[in-house]
Amino acid sequence: MNEVKEKLRTKVREFSPIGIIKSTIQLIKYNRKSLFLFTLLYKTITLLIMLPLLSLCFNFVLGKSGYSYITTENLLAVVTNPVTIILVVLLLILLAIFATIEVGALIACFQCSRESKKISARHMLFVGVVNTVRIVSLRKIMYLLYVVVMVPIVNCLLIILSANNASIPSYIIKTLFHSKYFRLIAGIVILIIFVITILSLFTSHFCVGERKGFKASVKNSIRLMKRRKLRTVWYLLVWNVLIAGSLFFIYLLVMILIAAGVVVFVKSSLVLVMFLSILDKVNLFVLLVLGMIGVLSNMAVISAMYYRYKKENGEDVRIGALRTKEYRETKNKTKRLLGVLVTAVFVVNTIYFYNLFYNGVFGAEDALSPIKITSHRGNSISAPENTMESISSAVEELADYAEIDVQETKDGTVVLLHDPSLKRTTGVNKYIWELTYDEVLELDAGSWFSKEFANAKIPTLEEILQYCKGKINLNIELKLNGHSQDLETKVVNLIEQYGFERQCVITSATYESLVNVKKLNPDLKTGYIMSVVYGNFYDKEYIDFFSMKSSFITQRVVKEAHSRGKEIHAWTVNTKNEMDRLKNMGVDNIITDKPVKAREILYSKVANQSIQDLIKRVVNQ
Repeated sequence: MNEVKEKLRTKVREFSPIGIIKSTIQLIKYNRKSLFLFTLLYKTITLLIMLPLLSLCFNFVLGKSGYSYITTENLLAVVTNPVTIILVVLLLILLAIFATIEVGALIACFQCSRESKKISARHMLFVGVVNTVRIVSLRKIMYLLYVVVMVPIVNCLLIILSANNASIPSYIIKTLFHSKYFRLIAGIVILIIFVITILSLFTSHFCVGERKGFKASVKNSIRLMKRRKLRTVWYLLVWNVLIAGSLFFIYLLVMILIAAGVVVFVKSSLVLVMFLSILDKVNLFVLLVLGMIGVLSNMAVISAMYYRYKKENGEDVRIGALRTKEYRETKNKTKRLLGVLVTAVFVVNTIYFYNLFYNGVFGAEDALSPIKITSHRGNSISAPENTMESISSAVEELADYAEIDVQETKDGTVVLLHDPSLKRTTGVNKYIWELTYDEVLELDAGSWFSKEFANAKIPTLEEILQYCKGKINLNIELKLNGHSQDLETKVVNLIEQYGFERQCVITSATYESLVNVKKLNPDLKTGYIMSVVYGNFYDKEYIDFFSMKSSFITQRVVKEAHSRGKEIHAWTVNTKNEMDRLKNMGVDNIITDKPVKAREILYSKVANQSIQDLIKRVVNQ
């Protein structure tokens, strides 16, 4: 009886995570400055390399596949393209190399912490690089593959949190998990990979640390895991729950601070939409933080278990992390290599981020981003349509795009105007092609809307492009009135003159006009405006998206367009029910007179509902 009780107490002590948690914290704490400095710098360098490469590869694949962007309907065709497969393999190899460097550096750091030795962030990096070079030179390719699979599986809980924060369109999730066979196969595959990962959990410590071969490392890991599988899973689960809980608590505090700041500094009508917009960007930062903390924290707990299990077996921990002599011999070579790498990163990213922030980017970001919001005719509910004031209001209300209409004056100047006649917006009973721009400049385009906007002018497209650069994207609708003097050429020339190619789309109800635009500049994104939807119109060659009246849009229309790599833009959508309907169908852009309301409805999922309700109550008071 006493033996049974003693065995039970032993099992309880074994399964108690307190000892492992304490050991893990000690491993992190001893070299914490070097550890966090290395993680911050290394993750930054990795992102600065991978993000431009991913964007470049993404756009290259789309071009080779003949699509404007990726949807669930054309995903299979894009993924099975030979070019895609080659690029994915190359990117996975690069990712594996980055991961191997990081894992090697972390193992060396935790071993130094265990032995109460200090290690610098630079020494950690050298250890990681040299160990990776050794692994590649010895052709331990299977280890690289193992690292790519192991890292996400071990961090699965944090990845789930990341996916919850990520802006993954709901229709993609629905499509993927609609099939019960897909769910079953995915579940079986994940379970198998999880079991293999747990059994081989200490492979990195044997392969990188003790410098054993890959097969020998796997065998040693399985041996060390014998009769410890459940305990290991339990330790990992408890540790990740603690990390996730701590991060979630910090995230809630950040949300509260953002909400408080917005309430204090932003005018009441924009409080909620500003909060949602800021939080949407903060969520991207959260994903980066989770990625940084995930690998670090889980490698720490795995190392703590490795040391404990080896001790329980009466085995010595023999880590072959870089010795002092090797460190000195490889230090200068590694520094030169890193110098070349950093220089390349700087040059590539200077170009990339210049385009990203100054011109905007159509690429991977847009393919998986939430539904976009276009403010109709500038912001025609708050200011006179198609004026500088309405464009400024659209910027202030955080619209993604401002939709404008362009026509030509008598002397060929491209100006903003919706109707052929000037009567409705200026009171002058003349057509736009009957007046020169100097005559148009004298007209009052604001008093009809409100006395507040008296003497508002009809702006030129050139003025609008200058103002909107880096502030807001434009949906430029070509209004062909039968008196145009080569409108398409003039608009394209202005767009190219101001480097606006990646910050605008061109739309028209006349297909031939869009054909002309594409021939002038194939890189410009074009949209065909359709008042009536009938027949097989999806395969039009020179069209990137269809702009349709919302009432004509059905799930079938969205699916057919997406299967051909074309977007669906809906106009003019002002009610909550219609916004929700279109969002659930997966349309790509909503054109509305109420951009603030649209963002509140479409982006509401990014924030805790209780905090949103609290903000509304504070503002209403």
